[in-house]
Amino acid sequence: MNKKQEKRLVYVILTVSIIVLASLLMPVFLRGDISYSGYQVALGYEISNVEIFNLGSIINARLPINILAIFAYALIISATALILFKRSLLLWSAIGYIAAGVIFLILPHYSPIEFEIAGNVSQASVNWSFGYGLLIATIGSFISGFLSLIISIK
Repeated sequence: MNKKQEKRLVYVILTVSIIVLASLLMPVFLRGDISYSGYQVALGYEISNVEIFNLGSIINARLPINILAIFAYALIISATALILFKRSLLLWSAIGYIAAGVIFLILPHYSPIEFEIAGNVSQASVNWSFGYGLLIATIGSFISGFLSLIISIK
């Protein structure tokens, strides 16, 4: 592989990485006709809150902060930074992309909903459906990982 082809593959990887990071704004989880975006899943989101006479929350449902989602998006950012600034670490970049893809695949199984009723907090697991944002993030991570692997093997 010559330098020109390698440079083109790097541009493809960077473009795919930007698309994967754009999945933060896309629907990641679906449940019926309700969808939650990538940043809502990663940073937490209050689904509903019932207050009576402004005395505080009686019933509350929320998506808690998801460390796995934050870690997956951080892996994408760090793997992209490795490609941009340190080309000698392309193998580590490929490992980061593939690890992020695996995390995106298992993310729906580790994303419960928290319920708080009169101060008692409990979690319920939900059978989430993949939104197109999660599919784009997963497929894009694997594509970037395999292209990084191809460049690093050369």
